Amino acid sequence: MIARLARDAAGNITAMPNGSSYSYDAEDHVLSTAGVNYAYDGDGQRVEKSNGTIYWYRPGGEVLDESNLSGTITNEYIFFGGARIARRDASSNVFYNFSDHLGTARSIAEVPSGQTTATKCYDADLYPYGGERWYTDTCDSHYKFTGKERDTESGLDNFGARYNSSTMGRFMSPDWSDRPSPVPYANLEDPQTLNLYSYAKNNPMSLRDMDGHCDEDTGKGCFWQRLKNYFNYGHFVTNSNLEKALANDPEQMANARAYLKSQTSISDQQLSRLSNRQTIDLANKVRLDQVEAGDDLKSIGLFYPMDSLQHAFSQHANDFDMSGNWNKQTGAEFQQALEDVVQGPNTAEYDGIEYRGQAGYKVFLDQATGKAVIFDEDGNMVAAWKLSPQQIQGVVENGKLW
Repeated sequence: MIARLARDAAGNITAMPNGSSYSYDAEDHVLSTAGVNYAYDGDGQRVEKSNGTIYWYRPGGEVLDESNLSGTITNEYIFFGGARIARRDASSNVFYNFSDHLGTARSIAEVPSGQTTATKCYDADLYPYGGERWYTDTCDSHYKFTGKERDTESGLDNFGARYNSSTMGRFMSPDWSDRPSPVPYANLEDPQTLNLYSYAKNNPMSLRDMDGHCDEDTGKGCFWQRLKNYFNYGHFVTNSNLEKALANDPEQMANARAYLKSQTSISDQQLSRLSNRQTIDLANKVRLDQVEAGDDLKSIGLFYPMDSLQHAFSQHANDFDMSGNWNKQTGAEFQQALEDVVQGPNTAEYDGIEYRGQAGYKVFLDQATGKAVIFDEDGNMVAAWKLSPQQIQGVVENGKLW
């Protein structure tokens, strides 16, 4: 059985397949998760976490200081050119960020209080959407993907207007608010921007999202997109005038209606009753439901730790038609072989499998060959081999693998 996401009436994700749950306020901010409550100011900035953090912001909207609930400063942040370059903790230890072109700190060096020698305390290789792999983290850094804060209680990245899930590669909430807002975050000439949940038009290696609303690669936020919409549509496109703007794009609307006709049982009469906005929203929802059901992108949120790959290669390389010694090239080829199984046309996904006495595992089983790849509840690959007929029966009929 494939685990599904749950959403509220506004489209916010309220439950994940791993059991995590989320509640939201009237403005679609995450209000609580994993036993931690959040508070926001009138500008929508998160100002407090009930587990012990108060945030103090600089005029640009970035967190300048953090304190405990008693007001004692625990972290001070130093910025240069709008980028966070260093942090000083309550003990006057200083941590220097070394970031990539997206603002993601790939390495951090610590200079203890009273010393002048730096030691690397954080080093990470990241997946395109921000998931960490093969990382060392001994200095408690929680500003990660593109410099946004990653909450330890949920693993979500706080982008301001919305929270992003690096494991799914998408936002937890749709981009359009329920009330008109003078922030045109969609380019109506680019259908990709009408995907209400996508991160940076699904191009995270080149683009970044500054505030949870709009991707950019210019360093000027979303100003140019807003200006372009003004010239194209006569004003900044908001919820209140989106209907009119869509009416001026008959080709886009025709494609959306044709897609709904091909993918659902909706009648022409039912389709004619939908507004342009409702048609676009419904087409996006149908597509998202297909993705979540496993029609494609099966591998989102799955990781292949090096030690697990090497162990599986040493024990079962022959099961995946490979031989020879482990090295960088064979390791990459072996991982590709496992990914081919996960995404194969004959592969079925089984969730909640009991693996060697432990519950909560995910098994991707190629029903034609018996090849299987096993992941833990966090999406980390733990084993891979060609199952025996008895093992296949155990997975399919009993939900167990030994």
